[in-house]
Amino acid sequence: MQKIFNQGISIILIFLLTILFVPCVSFADTDDDEETVTYSIDSGETVEFDEEDFNDVCENMIDDGLNYVKFTLPSSSRGTLYYNDTDEDDYTSEVSSSKKYYYDDSPSLSDVTFVPDEDYSGTLTIEYNGYGIDGDSYSGEIEIEVSDPADEDEDNGDTAEQITYSMDSGKTLDFDGGDFNDVCDDLNGEDLDYIKFTLPSSSCGTLYYDYEDENDYSSEVTASKKYYYDESPYLSKVSFVPEDNASGVFTVNYTAYDTEGESYTGSVEVTVSGDSLTADSISYTESENTAVYLKDSDFNNVCLELTGNQLSYVKFALPSSSNGILYYGYNSDGSYTSKVNTSSKYYYTDTPYLLNVAYVPSDDVTGTATISYTGYDTDGFSFSGKLNITIGNDTATSTTDSAVSGTSYSKYFSDIDESYSWATAYIDKLYESGIVAGTETSDSTRIFNPSYNITRGDFMLILYRAFNLQPATATNSFSDVSSDSYYYSAVTAAKSLNIAQGTDNCFYPDATITREDAMVLVQRALTVADKSVAASDTSNLSSFNDGSQISDYAKSAVAALVKSGIISGSYNQIHPKDNLTRAEVASIIYKIK
Repeated sequence: MQKIFNQGISIILIFLLTILFVPCVSFADTDDDEETVTYSIDSGETVEFDEEDFNDVCENMIDDGLNYVKFTLPSSSRGTLYYNDTDEDDYTSEVSSSKKYYYDDSPSLSDVTFVPDEDYSGTLTIEYNGYGIDGDSYSGEIEIEVSDPADEDEDNGDTAEQITYSMDSGKTLDFDGGDFNDVCDDLNGEDLDYIKFTLPSSSCGTLYYDYEDENDYSSEVTASKKYYYDESPYLSKVSFVPEDNASGVFTVNYTAYDTEGESYTGSVEVTVSGDSLTADSISYTESENTAVYLKDSDFNNVCLELTGNQLSYVKFALPSSSNGILYYGYNSDGSYTSKVNTSSKYYYTDTPYLLNVAYVPSDDVTGTATISYTGYDTDGFSFSGKLNITIGNDTATSTTDSAVSGTSYSKYFSDIDESYSWATAYIDKLYESGIVAGTETSDSTRIFNPSYNITRGDFMLILYRAFNLQPATATNSFSDVSSDSYYYSAVTAAKSLNIAQGTDNCFYPDATITREDAMVLVQRALTVADKSVAASDTSNLSSFNDGSQISDYAKSAVAALVKSGIISGSYNQIHPKDNLTRAEVASIIYKIK
């Protein structure tokens, strides 16, 4: 019996020792622990991986330095991973999924390059496994956005049909995953895999996951998390909860990925019914039988006063045709692009432009016509308003701006055509005011070069003319601004007023100016001219996809000018490092004048 007992004790001891000395293996959770390395390039460019990006992820994931990485290879239709790539005909080898690429040894991770297929643009994901120095592993992703420069004024990928919902204020909207899958199937012919959301402004509402009520929900939706069509976290458990008493049309943007890895952008439009804000009336007076061209800045100003946000678009109720007709793109010769309709949106910063809407009174009709409209700000809040248009006799005093005529072609510059319809009226008005001049060609026609990037010297000259800047004190100019240059007085005045500050007493007048630098100069000029715009919380810039790219010194200026409606982004981007074109300058100066 004692022998059997001793044998039993031995077996138990062996079992315990076996448990104690089994090597520890870490299994990374591929859903919760995944972190993404992101790159953005233009089509035709390549991505050279930065080993520090991967090491940072490794330290965050498993609290250990990176040893090596193994890649899951992307589809060849999207691109190829190469090792020691210098061009498409000169590389050591293609990357192998079985090979280890090291953080600080050979073959080095820093020598891995992604080369997109020449016909590919979009966003692709490359999966990999990382291994720490102590042997623990984790799974990760590399997300590479490949943009087509030819489409720089358009969305880089395919854009899906908009998903629309309607709800009452105070209610909750639960997203239907089937709606998103239907859009994906229609666009790509594939099932939806997952969605990543661009979060709406908190003043509009909040996206929640597994929401029951304000005191009972799993989490707020985050922009970095994936919400899946047929696995957890489920897209169908995402809810939109509007802010208290909010009403209007709110847009939630997203990026979708199908089961083949193809991506596209889409949006959800949520109409929340409730009491609408009411704007002060906008009034115009014009002579008999004369068209009235609406000023988009008037609508933006009432929007700013009501909501504190820039105007997005306006929808009109139509006036009685016996009084007059609203036209889009109306020219003085009576031609027009189309009649305004009640379902169309007329935008402050996009096409079809509100700037190009005109009211044409019926022949010999006088009196006041009242036109109702609904405006929507950039956060989706709606408000109602009225236009009062008084048509008098030929001696009536006009309160409309005949230069802002809504025409597609410039009256003065031969190179301004319908492709610049959004800026035509601005350019013509500034020319008539003597703020811009353009260039006269050998055949005596005048050109504006709207697509050219403007230089810092030319931009300061336009600000100088627009605000009639006068030097505060006698001041020497910057060392690189010649006294015989045409912009000398402008730059010198700006320096004395502390608008232009330069670097090491240099202004670099012949260099092109970035959008963010132009915004800084505009804000300073507005302050000097006692036209300063209201400050805005710089945290609001996070609503732009590239808001983090804005330099710290420019953030307050960008935030203020965006809120005021002077500056607007495109496709949810502000493009702070891009150069400013001459057409864009005309738009800015007109709006601040």
